[in-house]
Amino acid sequence: MARLRCSVVLFAASMLPVWGQNFVTGPNTGAESRLDNTPRNATFFLTVTGSGTYSLAGGIFFMKDGTSTTDNVTLTVFNSAAMALGSITLINSEFCANDPAHCQSYSYRTFALPSPLALSPGSYTLVLSTNAPPQQNSAYFVKGDGTSFSVMAGGGGGAPNLSISKNSSPANFSAGMAGAYSVQVTNVGNASSSGVITVMDTLGPNQTFVSATGSGWSCSAAAQVVTCTTSAVIAAGASAPLITITVNVAANGGPSVTNTVTVAGGGGTNTNNSFTLVTPVDAPDLSVLKTSTTATFTQGQNAVYTIQVNNVGNGASSGTITVTDTLDPNLAFVSATGSGWSCSAASQVVTCTTSAVIAAGASASPITINVSVMANGESSVTNTGTVAGGGDVDTSNNSFRFVTPVSSGPPPPVQEVPATTTPMLILSGMVLIGLVAWLRRRATYRG
Repeated sequence: MARLRCSVVLFAASMLPVWGQNFVTGPNTGAESRLDNTPRNATFFLTVTGSGTYSLAGGIFFMKDGTSTTDNVTLTVFNSAAMALGSITLINSEFCANDPAHCQSYSYRTFALPSPLALSPGSYTLVLSTNAPPQQNSAYFVKGDGTSFSVMAGGGGGAPNLSISKNSSPANFSAGMAGAYSVQVTNVGNASSSGVITVMDTLGPNQTFVSATGSGWSCSAAAQVVTCTTSAVIAAGASAPLITITVNVAANGGPSVTNTVTVAGGGGTNTNNSFTLVTPVDAPDLSVLKTSTTATFTQGQNAVYTIQVNNVGNGASSGTITVTDTLDPNLAFVSATGSGWSCSAASQVVTCTTSAVIAAGASASPITINVSVMANGESSVTNTGTVAGGGDVDTSNNSFRFVTPVSSGPPPPVQEVPATTTPMLILSGMVLIGLVAWLRRRATYRG
């Protein structure tokens, strides 16, 4: 048997074509790899060295079947990331063609892949596997001594090369709103793709996944990673159907969101398989400004404040906007009004709210606050106004402090005696003087 095996090996080696340089074939896992162990597979290793692209067309193996018919046998090629690049299955009748009754003769078979797999320099694993039940006589599959895997220089007549690109719709997202990405896989190589193609899109932290669809694609999401796969063949120079990924952008998701998408598999070298897209996020930025109708308040009199809310951002506001104004202790609240605003007061805090949309670069209707100034207050009063909500993403300009001088009021008017009362006062004095004189004379007479 050993002599037969050796002669077959030499025959097989003599039948091999002459392949290109810059490749190394690694050893198999043993002198003989048994497929009826559990798991029933045999593993071989291939290392491709040098520069350029090579292709794997198949492999030549020696085998001996057991006394019973075995199941089909499959050769699968994996890259260093354990991703299957391609496979080929041979049926049992191909093994037993020379001895269908017993299938006990050694013979070599070539596993020829449907199309060559493009290989860049690196390590690869080739696995022979079968679902056949264990046999009384083992089935052995041995890589023949002196033979090589079919690695061809120069790409073996061509290889796929998958590239990926991405754009957003609209070009600028809006904070708190939905947006969509379009992902395009293109084969820029010179051979059709083969095997599973996998696209992975990593969403930014300010985005949440909504959906992902594409004709021929199977998509799912886990946390921030969206994964889509297809086994469809992409011809050289062609593109796969678009993948549409819909997301929600957080209300505070600005000023931009960054996504990275990658493509792998398809038998390609895929040297340009990553794409990063930065999408601006339009968002409102609310600021508040406060003024008074008079530069100086007067003690004991009423005064008026005006509050203006402006959107200095590049996106419209959304949701409820709240303005809070804290009055100085020397002021008493009288009223607060504004078109579209709902206002109330509790102690020294005035609160006004609105759900009206403020467009980018626009202003809300002004708020008017009427107050009463204490008669014996300080020489100035200080008010602080703030704005919040509306999808605002920048809080650095949300407060405004306003100090207003207070003057004392004019002195109270002097109470003057009317001129018509002067003669009466003189007459009364004269009568009083005469009465005192009369009383003195009377007292003298009696004495």
